[in-house]
Amino acid sequence: MVLSVVFSPTKAFAKALESPNGLVAFLVALFAAIFFAIASYLLTLEPIIAGFFLVLNFVQWLVLVFLVWFFSVAHDRKKKSHEFASFVECASVVSRLWQINLISSVIMLLLVLITPFIPALAYLAVLIIFGVILVVLFVGWLVASFKMLKAVTSKKGLNLFINWAIVLVLNALIVSFISGILLKLIV
Repeated sequence: MVLSVVFSPTKAFAKALESPNGLVAFLVALFAAIFFAIASYLLTLEPIIAGFFLVLNFVQWLVLVFLVWFFSVAHDRKKKSHEFASFVECASVVSRLWQINLISSVIMLLLVLITPFIPALAYLAVLIIFGVILVVLFVGWLVASFKMLKAVTSKKGLNLFINWAIVLVLNALIVSFISGILLKLIV
């Protein structure tokens, strides 16, 4: 079930670590990027912006996979057990997290598609409903990303929280840097 990562992330990530599948991980990231790009195209009617968001969403997934893999290797080096997660396992785990992004992209696409058909009186109610759903998914993404790092690195407590914060900040900085480069290439 797709929403299992929101409601029981620990089980979803354990299952992803037990049976990693690189192709499914790639397809989840690709479909999330495609749906987000379609929604951005329908909203702006600019194919360049849609292409930018397509590439950026996929790059963001790839950077997060690399960071999770790096933290897995870095924590294993301290233990010297050599049982760190492989890149495919990290991709599989991050794709479970990315299912939340896929759901959010589909919801945004639905909102863009049904907006012209909503009567004026019901417009605010529909926006509030979709807004609440997206906020719940965002909070679920934050909690699930914390649980994901816990499943991959086997850390606990303050050390896990600090690592989680570092992963999120590094992901944001690297993706911002890459998006700046992509914008320079486009413009």
